Amino acid sequence: MSYPNTLNYLNNLQYFGIKFGLKNVKVLLNLLGNPHHKFKTVHIAGTNGKGSVAVFTSSIAALSGYKVGIYTSPHLIDFRERIAVKTQSIGKKSKIVEKFIPKTRVISIISDIKRAVKHMKSLGMNHPTYFEIVTALAFRYFADENIDVLICETGMGGRLDATNVCNSIISVITNVGLEHTDVLGKKITDIAYEKACIIKKNNVVISGSKKQKVIDGISSMTKEKEAKLVDINSEYKWEKTSSDINTQTFRIEGYKHSYDNLEISLLGEHQITNAVLAVAAAENLCLFDFDITNRAIRTGLSETIWKGRFQVLRKNPLLICDGAHNPSSARVLKQTISGIKYDRLIFIIGILKEKNYKDILRILLSKDTIAIFTNITGTDRALKPEILAQEAQEFSNNIVVKKDISSSLKYAFQKANKNDLICVTGSLYLVGELLEGIRNEII
Repeated sequence: MSYPNTLNYLNNLQYFGIKFGLKNVKVLLNLLGNPHHKFKTVHIAGTNGKGSVAVFTSSIAALSGYKVGIYTSPHLIDFRERIAVKTQSIGKKSKIVEKFIPKTRVISIISDIKRAVKHMKSLGMNHPTYFEIVTALAFRYFADENIDVLICETGMGGRLDATNVCNSIISVITNVGLEHTDVLGKKITDIAYEKACIIKKNNVVISGSKKQKVIDGISSMTKEKEAKLVDINSEYKWEKTSSDINTQTFRIEGYKHSYDNLEISLLGEHQITNAVLAVAAAENLCLFDFDITNRAIRTGLSETIWKGRFQVLRKNPLLICDGAHNPSSARVLKQTISGIKYDRLIFIIGILKEKNYKDILRILLSKDTIAIFTNITGTDRALKPEILAQEAQEFSNNIVVKKDISSSLKYAFQKANKNDLICVTGSLYLVGELLEGIRNEII
């Protein structure tokens, strides 16, 4: 089976939709030799910030000399972005070396998975979903690579997410907001419970939430599992010391160490909070026989790159992309934009059907904002731009509909002067199409 055929097989699995529960993935992994039992895991859940915490933590662990697996979703351009291994380069100046899963390994492991799925179907079981199979692919690859630790982001929720079979030593819950309420529950306490269910017996829990109901839920689950709770909002102090369009610097005062003049290229104060969560996770890895150095923390943070998260692509006019796809991340995006000087704000927006698009538009748009709505061509889950445009009439007087990201960007540049800000947002799928177009020089 060729690599394109393998990707087609995976993409066609979208037909099976999203089904929660751990039975299928447990059986599938058992047929593959239970690869998830062969390494320790830092498991990360939360409404926003999971990926940022994952990349920060993985960079720190790699620069401490460990072979680190990192599993995130979705990908932006290349499917293999989801499954990568980070190590430390050999030389005078240590650098992070990140390698995606090779295409040959995707082909061979998926071939094994297809045989396992055939056996499952012969037992009368349901066909595994896309996410279950990709998770099995990732765990099998990481076991074959003999990694020291996996940094793993949940897909949705936590309790019934396919990743929740992992052997976690640290559970990170970044924050909790109202999302996927049709699946995770209507109340913030319901969603907090779903995410807190990634906590395992005797592990360490790193919490970043400021909402008391969420804190209470996480604390209750922590006690039930006899785990150790680290609440960064009570045990850490941090302060931004400077920022510009390229970097921001800050200091952290923790219960173990203090770090001055830390630097990250990811913009927005929320990324500083994500960095603090990563530092807390890295420090607590030491409880499980990992030797995490202060130098690795400092360098790991500064070298971390996470595309599509308030990423500056060009200047004059300023072009930024950000994958904000729910009300919470939309608020953070708007707050981050407010710290930048510009004349006019031009949004290019595409949103998936299952998202709370009405609240996203209400948060992002104002009467003088130019709103360009576009198709997301790479998925059938995209909301039609005409629907978004109709909804946006309540919030903006400047609304345009374009067929794709390329024509949207062309229109935006025609309208913009050098002091304007163009922001592509609403979905990581749309951001991925933008970045792929830039890479292929068709945008």
